[in-house]
Amino acid sequence: MLKIDSIKFDDEKMDNDRLNNYIKKSEDAVEIFVDLLKMDGQEEVVGMIALDNDHRLIGVLELMRGGDTFQKIGTDDLFYLALRLDADSIILAQSKADGLKVSKEDYQFNEFLIEEADKFRINIHDNLIISGRDYISIS
Repeated sequence: MLKIDSIKFDDEKMDNDRLNNYIKKSEDAVEIFVDLLKMDGQEEVVGMIALDNDHRLIGVLELMRGGDTFQKIGTDDLFYLALRLDADSIILAQSKADGLKVSKEDYQFNEFLIEEADKFRINIHDNLIISGRDYISIS
C-alpha cells in the first residue's frame, strides 16, 4: 500500500502536474495507475485510488497482481482498505493482459461494486480498464 503522506500539494492545481491534489478526470487517475503501479498491459493488475470528499488524492493501493485478479479480490477487503484511509470515494482500475476489452462480467462486477459501495457509504468515482495509457471507463 502506498499512502500519500509525504507529497506536498500545491494550493492550486496546475495543468501540467502529473500527481496533483485533485483527481477530477479519468486521465489524471490513469497517469497515476500507470506511473505508480506500473499498469502497462503486460499483466493483470488491480489498483485503487482513495479520495477524500473534495476528490483529493489520499492513497494509492495495488490490490492484486497476476492472473484472474478480479476473481480473487473480495469487495469487503477492498472497501475496508478504503475505510482505513478515510476515503469518501474510490477509483478502481484493472490492467488486462489482453487489452481494452470489456466483457459482460466486467459490467456485472461494476453493478455489484456500486451496490456494495452503497453499503459501505463509499462512492465509486470511476471504474477503469487500462491498457498502456488508453482506458475505458465502465462506471
